Amino acid sequence: MQEKSIFKQKQVPAISTCSCYITYLLAVYLVLFSLLLLQAPSTLAEELFISASTLKKDLKAVSEILKRYDLRISETKKSGMWVLGEESKIRFCISEYIFNNLEITGGNDDKFYKEVFGKEDFELIHDILTDTIIKYNLRLTDIAFKNLVVHSLIMLKRIKGKQHMKYSQKEIQLFVTTNEFNCAKEIVEKMNEGLDISLRDEVYYLTQHLISSQRFLIEYPNDNYTDKETVLKILLKIKNETSIDLSDDNQLINGLAIHLRAAFQRMRFDMNIRNEFLDKIKNSYPLAFELAVLAGKIIEEEYGLKAKETEIGYLSIHLGSALERKGINKKQVKKKVILVCIAGVAMALLLKEKLEQRFGQYIEIVKSCPAGEVTQELIEQVNIVLTTVELPKFHSGKIKKIKLFLDEDDLDGLSTMITESEEQYQAINYSRRKKVRRKNGSIKFYYK
Repeated sequence: MQEKSIFKQKQVPAISTCSCYITYLLAVYLVLFSLLLLQAPSTLAEELFISASTLKKDLKAVSEILKRYDLRISETKKSGMWVLGEESKIRFCISEYIFNNLEITGGNDDKFYKEVFGKEDFELIHDILTDTIIKYNLRLTDIAFKNLVVHSLIMLKRIKGKQHMKYSQKEIQLFVTTNEFNCAKEIVEKMNEGLDISLRDEVYYLTQHLISSQRFLIEYPNDNYTDKETVLKILLKIKNETSIDLSDDNQLINGLAIHLRAAFQRMRFDMNIRNEFLDKIKNSYPLAFELAVLAGKIIEEEYGLKAKETEIGYLSIHLGSALERKGINKKQVKKKVILVCIAGVAMALLLKEKLEQRFGQYIEIVKSCPAGEVTQELIEQVNIVLTTVELPKFHSGKIKKIKLFLDEDDLDGLSTMITESEEQYQAINYSRRKKVRRKNGSIKFYYK
């Protein structure tokens, strides 16, 4: 059988308890046999070059992972082993372990897919999808197209085992009026002819994935999107909760409206979307991510749909771009600084040069003076008072005692105070972000 060749070419880890073995077993076994070919444990053990007892132990770990998808392994001596659960969840499980195990599938390398699904089927489906999507002007991203190919291959494999997707009349009515349905219908017709197979209601499965696929933004949007009202509610929520007003950003409004059409589809059918940038987004753009969380709350309140964290991550990309255009987190208004020096003009100049060399983009030293010239009025006119001498007459959070001769550690110690912004639209120190829940259940973000 063609399926066996994959084991000979892939190096299966010898230690069965390691996580890479479990993911390998799920990714390859679930896809290889498409949860269709009934395979007795002893036969599978031979394919993996492990004992039946080792396989039995490892399948316990596999069962735990399958529980995440509401799936379970069933086994009889007569029929063998297979996975039980909803068809949509079985397909989702297969796709997840393909997408999340690039060390097995080879990432952008098509060799894995050709071996597991068949070279001819892979190339035919790839060509049909390419030609038809271009014809219907569906501008998918490269990642979205690759995902669609994989979902189509899984669909084909499941169909050969007589495992079909089922949709309600309400769901079907959502599909048939779309351009994506017309595209999917032609794809199915071409697959039926080219593969000599009946895909029947799988046209709705393909429509579902086409609608939910990531798109390139339309270069010249018509500014008339069905989800635009939802976007405006999201921006109003953001403004009320954070005082950040993005309602005048048409690029954001149109971009979010286009994105939400696909996102709503994914949420309605509990579909997942890969977001390999999620951790970087959360770390590099924490404010945008927090705003996206607020957007997710509006979506849940308005539609009863819960956005997964990966979905929140993509919303934050749109919001992060808007924040960049607004100048938030980038625009630096220099802080006004008084330098109080005990050692005279020359030493004050030397200290001033040292500070400006390190923090020139953040500060403007507006005055250098001895302690005797410091007044309360002067302190109130600036953002920071750096002093080499105690100022016992004054009590202000703006006053910072420094050494006459600053080394790198001293400068590092000043960094937070100097670079941290006091204004909403300047650089925010996220380590000092505090999230407070109000009595009415809403959340307010404070930066102290």
